[in-house]
Amino acid sequence: QIEPHFLFNTLGTIRRLQRVDPSPGSRLLDQFLDYLERMLAMHGRVTVALGDEMDLVEGYLAVLGARMRERLRVEIDVQDSLRPLPVLPWGVATLVENAVKHGIAPLERGGGIRVSASRADGRVVIVVADDGRGLGAATSGGSGIGLSNVRARLAALFRDAASLVVENGPSGGVV
Repeated sequence: QIEPHFLFNTLGTIRRLQRVDPSPGSRLLDQFLDYLERMLAMHGRVTVALGDEMDLVEGYLAVLGARMRERLRVEIDVQDSLRPLPVLPWGVATLVENAVKHGIAPLERGGGIRVSASRADGRVVIVVADDGRGLGAATSGGSGIGLSNVRARLAALFRDAASLVVENGPSGGVV
Protein backbone atom coordinates (compact mmCIF):
# COMPACT_ATOMS: atom_id res chain seq x y z
CA GLN A 1 0.00 0.00 0.00
CA ILE A 2 1.14 3.49 -0.73
CA GLU A 3 0.75 5.89 2.13
CA PRO A 4 -1.54 8.71 0.91
CA HIS A 5 0.74 11.43 2.30
CA PHE A 6 3.70 9.97 0.42
CA LEU A 7 1.69 9.85 -2.80
CA PHE A 8 0.29 13.37 -2.56
CA ASN A 9 3.52 14.92 -1.30
CA THR A 10 5.46 13.31 -4.13
CA LEU A 11 2.97 14.41 -6.78
CA GLY A 12 2.93 17.93 -5.27
CA THR A 13 6.72 18.07 -5.37
CA ILE A 14 6.75 16.92 -8.99
CA ARG A 15 4.19 19.60 -9.90
CA ARG A 16 6.18 22.30 -8.10
CA LEU A 17 9.44 21.23 -9.72
CA GLN A 18 7.86 21.11 -13.17
CA ARG A 19 6.82 24.75 -12.75
CA VAL A 20 10.16 25.93 -11.36
CA ASP A 21 12.75 23.69 -13.00
CA PRO A 22 11.43 20.94 -15.30
CA SER A 23 14.64 18.87 -15.37
CA PRO A 24 14.61 17.79 -11.69
CA GLY A 25 10.82 17.43 -11.93
CA SER A 26 11.15 15.02 -14.85
CA ARG A 27 13.88 13.10 -13.01
CA LEU A 28 11.68 12.78 -9.91
CA LEU A 29 8.73 11.66 -12.02
CA ASP A 30 10.94 8.96 -13.59
CA GLN A 31 12.13 7.83 -10.13
CA PHE A 32 8.58 7.73 -8.80
CA LEU A 33 7.31 5.71 -11.78
CA ASP A 34 10.23 3.29 -11.38
CA TYR A 35 9.37 2.92 -7.68
CA LEU A 36 5.70 2.21 -8.51
CA GLU A 37 6.66 -0.37 -11.16
CA ARG A 38 8.93 -2.17 -8.67
CA MET A 39 6.20 -2.11 -6.05
CA LEU A 40 3.60 -3.54 -8.41
CA ALA A 41 5.99 -6.28 -9.55
CA MET A 42 6.04 -7.56 -5.96
CA HIS A 43 2.27 -7.71 -5.59
CA GLY A 44 1.01 -11.16 -4.64
CA ARG A 45 4.48 -12.65 -4.13
CA VAL A 46 5.31 -14.56 -0.95
CA THR A 47 9.03 -13.75 -1.15
CA VAL A 48 11.27 -11.57 -3.28
CA ALA A 49 15.01 -11.44 -3.70
CA LEU A 50 16.72 -9.17 -1.20
CA GLY A 51 18.21 -7.33 -4.19
CA ASP A 52 14.72 -6.53 -5.51
CA GLU A 53 13.61 -5.36 -2.07
CA MET A 54 16.69 -3.16 -1.82
CA ASP A 55 15.98 -1.70 -5.28
CA LEU A 56 12.51 -0.79 -4.00
CA VAL A 57 13.99 0.76 -0.85
CA GLU A 58 16.52 2.74 -2.87
CA GLY A 59 13.73 4.01 -5.14
CA TYR A 60 11.64 5.06 -2.15
CA LEU A 61 14.59 6.87 -0.57
CA ALA A 62 15.47 8.55 -3.88
CA VAL A 63 11.95 9.97 -4.12
CA LEU A 64 12.07 11.12 -0.49
CA GLY A 65 15.55 12.54 -1.02
CA ALA A 66 14.22 14.76 -3.81
CA ARG A 67 11.64 16.13 -1.38
CA MET A 68 13.71 16.28 1.80
CA ARG A 69 17.04 17.20 0.12
CA GLU A 70 19.79 17.72 2.71
CA ARG A 71 17.43 16.68 5.53
CA LEU A 72 17.81 13.02 4.48
CA ARG A 73 21.14 11.23 4.33
CA VAL A 74 21.20 7.62 3.15
CA GLU A 75 23.76 4.85 3.50
CA ILE A 76 23.11 1.39 2.05
CA ASP A 77 25.51 -1.51 2.53
CA VAL A 78 24.25 -4.87 1.27
CA GLN A 79 26.70 -7.61 0.36
CA ASP A 80 26.23 -8.68 -3.28
CA SER A 81 26.24 -12.35 -2.27
CA LEU A 82 23.07 -11.75 -0.23
CA ARG A 83 21.04 -10.08 -2.98
CA PRO A 84 19.49 -13.36 -4.29
CA LEU A 85 18.25 -14.47 -0.84
CA PRO A 86 14.47 -14.59 -0.29
CA VAL A 87 12.91 -11.95 1.98
CA LEU A 88 9.43 -10.63 2.63
CA PRO A 89 8.18 -8.25 -0.02
CA TRP A 90 7.99 -4.79 1.54
CA GLY A 91 9.52 -6.06 4.80
CA VAL A 92 12.68 -3.94 4.74
CA ALA A 93 10.74 -1.14 3.03
CA THR A 94 8.28 -1.02 5.96
CA LEU A 95 11.16 -0.64 8.42
CA VAL A 96 12.67 2.13 6.28
CA GLU A 97 9.32 3.92 6.09
CA ASN A 98 9.02 3.71 9.89
CA ALA A 99 12.53 5.09 10.34
CA VAL A 100 11.77 8.05 8.08
CA LYS A 101 8.28 8.74 9.44
CA HIS A 102 9.04 8.38 13.15
CA GLY A 103 12.75 9.10 13.33
CA ILE A 104 13.78 11.56 10.63
CA ALA A 105 10.81 13.50 9.22
CA PRO A 106 9.70 15.08 12.54
CA LEU A 107 13.12 16.66 13.05
CA GLU A 108 13.77 20.06 11.51
CA ARG A 109 17.38 19.07 10.86
CA GLY A 110 16.36 15.68 9.43
CA GLY A 111 18.83 12.84 9.80
CA GLY A 112 20.37 9.74 8.33
CA ILE A 113 19.11 6.26 7.47
CA ARG A 114 21.41 3.26 7.26
CA VAL A 115 20.35 -0.05 5.72
CA SER A 116 22.75 -2.97 5.81
CA ALA A 117 22.69 -6.70 5.24
CA SER A 118 25.46 -9.08 6.20
CA ARG A 119 26.14 -12.57 7.52
CA ALA A 120 26.76 -13.02 11.22
CA ASP A 121 26.91 -16.28 13.19
CA GLY A 122 25.43 -18.27 10.31
CA ARG A 123 22.46 -15.92 9.90
CA VAL A 124 21.64 -13.06 7.61
CA VAL A 125 21.19 -9.84 9.55
CA ILE A 126 19.35 -6.94 7.95
CA VAL A 127 19.58 -3.68 9.89
CA VAL A 128 17.55 -0.53 9.35
CA ALA A 129 18.67 2.28 11.62
CA ASP A 130 18.33 6.02 11.78
CA ASP A 131 19.89 8.74 13.89
CA GLY A 132 16.55 10.41 14.53
CA ARG A 133 14.54 10.71 17.67
CA GLY A 134 13.73 7.03 18.24
CA LEU A 135 10.51 5.07 18.55
CA GLY A 136 10.12 5.89 22.23
CA ALA A 137 9.74 9.55 21.33
CA ALA A 138 7.28 8.94 18.50
CA THR A 139 4.10 10.92 18.89
CA SER A 140 2.93 10.88 15.28
CA GLY A 141 -0.04 8.68 16.10
CA GLY A 142 1.44 5.47 14.73
CA SER A 143 -0.23 2.32 16.00
CA GLY A 144 2.65 -0.09 15.47
CA ILE A 145 0.73 -1.97 12.79
CA GLY A 146 3.66 -1.89 10.33
CA LEU A 147 6.06 -3.54 12.76
CA SER A 148 3.39 -6.01 13.91
CA ASN A 149 2.68 -7.00 10.31
CA VAL A 150 6.37 -7.53 9.53
CA ARG A 151 6.80 -9.60 12.70
CA ALA A 152 3.73 -11.76 11.90
CA ARG A 153 4.73 -12.25 8.26
CA LEU A 154 8.26 -13.26 9.29
CA ALA A 155 6.88 -15.81 11.76
CA ALA A 156 4.41 -17.23 9.23
CA LEU A 157 7.00 -17.61 6.48
CA PHE A 158 10.25 -18.38 8.26
CA ARG A 159 8.95 -19.65 11.63
CA ASP A 160 11.77 -19.54 14.21
CA ALA A 161 14.46 -18.93 11.57
CA ALA A 162 13.72 -15.18 11.46
CA SER A 163 12.84 -12.49 13.94
CA LEU A 164 12.31 -8.77 14.16
CA VAL A 165 14.08 -6.91 16.91
CA VAL A 166 13.21 -3.28 17.55
CA GLU A 167 15.59 -1.46 19.79
CA ASN A 168 14.59 1.47 21.94
CA GLY A 169 16.50 4.39 20.60
CA PRO A 170 16.80 5.24 16.95
CA SER A 171 13.81 4.02 14.96
CA GLY A 172 14.02 0.99 12.74
CA GLY A 173 14.62 -2.67 13.32
CA VAL A 174 16.79 -5.68 12.83
CA VAL A 175 15.47 -8.65 10.87
